[in-house]
Amino acid sequence: MLYGCLGIGQAISICLLDAGMDFIFYYASQSLHHKSVRSVFHASFDTTVSDCI
Repeated sequence: MLYGCLGIGQAISICLLDAGMDFIFYYASQSLHHKSVRSVFHASFDTTVSDCI
């Protein structure tokens, strides 16, 4: 009985830890993606004929 409760508690804590890490990784990757897209869209691309030569 004791070991069963410990196993169930361990399984629940691992699931909660995994869900928390998924939540953190999702928002971290979303933040990095938005920052990189914003920097590309706000970059100045001055291309003239003299720049291409």
